[in-house]
Amino acid sequence: MRIFIDNLKLIRIESNEFIHQIELANNQVHWLKNEGFNQFFRTEKPIRLHQDETIVINGKTYLLEIGIVTLTKEFDRKYRYQGELGVIYGKKESIFRVFSPVAKEVNLIINQTVYPMTYKRSIWEVIVKGDLEYQTYQFQVRLQDQFKLVSDPYAKALTNNLPTVVDLAKIKRPKKIKKQIEEPIIYEGHARDLTIFLDVENQGKFKGLTEYSETLKGNVLDYIRKLGPNRLQLLPVFDFEGIDEKDPESYNWGYNPKHIFALHSWFQTDKNNPYSVLLDFRNVVTYAHRIGLGINLDVVYNHMNFRFDDLVPGYYYRHDKNHKMTDDSFCGNDIETERYMVRKLIIDNLKHYVNVFNVDGFRFDLMGLLDIKTLQQSEAELKKINPDIMLYGEGWNMNSALHPARRANMSNEKKLISFGHFNDDYRNFFKGNLDGSSAGYGFGKRLSISKLKQLIKGSKHLFSQSEQSINYVECHDNLTFYDQGIINLYSSKMVRHAQDFVNQIIAISAGVPFYHAGQEQYRSKDNNPNSYRAPDSINGIVWQDNNSKRKLKRILMFRKQFLTNEIIAQGKFIAIEGLPVFKVDTSAGRFLLIIKNNYFEVMIPKKKWILHFSPEATKIRKHSMLLKYPGVYILRQKGVK
Repeated sequence: MRIFIDNLKLIRIESNEFIHQIELANNQVHWLKNEGFNQFFRTEKPIRLHQDETIVINGKTYLLEIGIVTLTKEFDRKYRYQGELGVIYGKKESIFRVFSPVAKEVNLIINQTVYPMTYKRSIWEVIVKGDLEYQTYQFQVRLQDQFKLVSDPYAKALTNNLPTVVDLAKIKRPKKIKKQIEEPIIYEGHARDLTIFLDVENQGKFKGLTEYSETLKGNVLDYIRKLGPNRLQLLPVFDFEGIDEKDPESYNWGYNPKHIFALHSWFQTDKNNPYSVLLDFRNVVTYAHRIGLGINLDVVYNHMNFRFDDLVPGYYYRHDKNHKMTDDSFCGNDIETERYMVRKLIIDNLKHYVNVFNVDGFRFDLMGLLDIKTLQQSEAELKKINPDIMLYGEGWNMNSALHPARRANMSNEKKLISFGHFNDDYRNFFKGNLDGSSAGYGFGKRLSISKLKQLIKGSKHLFSQSEQSINYVECHDNLTFYDQGIINLYSSKMVRHAQDFVNQIIAISAGVPFYHAGQEQYRSKDNNPNSYRAPDSINGIVWQDNNSKRKLKRILMFRKQFLTNEIIAQGKFIAIEGLPVFKVDTSAGRFLLIIKNNYFEVMIPKKKWILHFSPEATKIRKHSMLLKYPGVYILRQKGVK
């Protein structure tokens, strides 16, 4: 016989034995109904979840187990806490708090010393005297009849994977980046990939991002800023599973988060100092802000690898109508973002990175699995700290147990007007199918010109505002654009021309230009479509100095000097010699942007036009210009500087 609490006043007994006696301390229990093998009993008063451990049935004592009570709205409404969780450090004393309204007993363990915690207002708390800086700790939690060692979901630092007490006041907050007049241009990279093959001392570490490289004639951050992007989006930097730091071949992108408030020790220089990774990351943001480069973080809240069930069984996870845990993220444990304390965890986490490190934006992994209200509240709280915070994510239309009207996906973009979405329509048109089975417009395919115009002008068929469209052809996921071309049997030279062409198209499209690290250098991953745990030989960037980089730099400079989303939206398409030509009027005069995705030679009359930008050497004749290679050719009206 097993007995479960299914609601604050509902007990379910798994047994068909006739029950003639049932007793619960300080409560009255009455039969409600029988359903198959289950018998249900109603209590007169709410069950005290942190106190009521046993129940007497037919003269025998049984454990009261946590059933589906934690999945109910009544539980979510009753058990809430608005204060600070985790460790509140002080030189003379520190406060420890953890949320677990169903635990019967919780202790704090520091250096094998046990500190009993007190239950109050849905949380357990203890104040420990003395200076505990650098001390590691865990919680000892008893939900039923056994204790389990549980980590702190709010741990701000780790030592050997154990939560560690630190003084965040020592992390001098970087100055805010000056408000940028230019519209955002994103460059996405993994902290390890960016430096692992670079001539710097701390390869693969945060510190390596700010160290001088003779190859780059500066550091990685300098390189990105000089290239043209003004935002660096870093793949997950928080603590995650899947890394054996003793194994040099061990690798993981970080989309299996564990301690989301703590930065991963994989990126730190001094493994014995928990402040090392905090200070190294702070210095990255400080340097980036000094040169006008914002830092955006890739955050993962749709699933987590933390053992939340050891604190509040079932509460943190999404379930279907049959109370079965869902797996719409394909990671086994979708997070139920609509619950109050889960939403609080997410918002607290976002605020932590802005308050402590002054990061400039967030990219939400599988954003379509999160609920709209959580993101709306996150935006409101973050904009109190930084009104210019940048928010965007993967708003794919994924099935989930979440009601369609509450999903933070592209279909509901009007409810998240300040959030950008990765535009897969844009990617697929220019790149082709994700599996590499077909090539897109970027490889010279004859596709809909009306669709081309639609995408360049901001994808208004998808978004209310062009700023919501994140325009890209490759990111960390799936095949790189270069590999897609090679798989489709194009020559290396042809693929390089195609890569240059789409890089240029992204630069002139309304929305937010997005570039994958190394995209400007024909990055290949040896046809690996999912390199999340592939070795450095696949993921690491081998930096090169080539014409592609210079061409991208020039066209991004053109965008920042002459184009805005508003100007692009007002532009008009015409045709010259059968090619689509985008005509834009700027404050500096008129430009023609000739879009050529093939190798057919085209002669363009010079008349009143001057060649402002050419993807390849263009033959200039007395009265005409011969365009040979794929690319975006920009003609400037005479008289425009």
